[in-house]
Amino acid sequence: MICRYNYISKFVLVVAVSIVIVISSIKTKSDSSKVYNKEDIPYIGCQVCERTVAELFLAANAARETKPKKKLSELDIIVLIEGINNPKNQTGEWIRKLDIKEVFDKGKRYLSLVEPGNLSKCKVECLTIAESSRRLLQDEIDADDLSALLYKNKVTMEEAKVLINLCH
Repeated sequence: MICRYNYISKFVLVVAVSIVIVISSIKTKSDSSKVYNKEDIPYIGCQVCERTVAELFLAANAARETKPKKKLSELDIIVLIEGINNPKNQTGEWIRKLDIKEVFDKGKRYLSLVEPGNLSKCKVECLTIAESSRRLLQDEIDADDLSALLYKNKVTMEEAKVLINLCH
């Protein structure tokens, strides 16, 4: 009887923890979808792409300077790629420096990224840029190719052109 009770209590605990995880992930997804401007993402995609790739290479070079042999591990590169679109950490801080400027010309809406100067609190514009960067790295750029280029530390002109073309 005691063994059966332990088995049932462990099962109930596992189910309860699973439910809590699922509920918290659903809440996080619905909360985050409310804070960024979904309509702006297509208008800023190319600029965010160019900036994300540039910031990744800058972050990789800065991280190399802290390493004894100036060589990054695969884990270092994964951490950089995962952090580049998170404005709350140092690697993604570049996002907090940007604003989205809206311009209408002949009835057409244009958006551009501008850097007004200081770091700002991450509000709707910041979260929109972060979401655009996240989507880019998730859906558009091959993570293996990008990781390989960051690991090599030497990008040829041809490889740079490929990266730039990914953004257009």
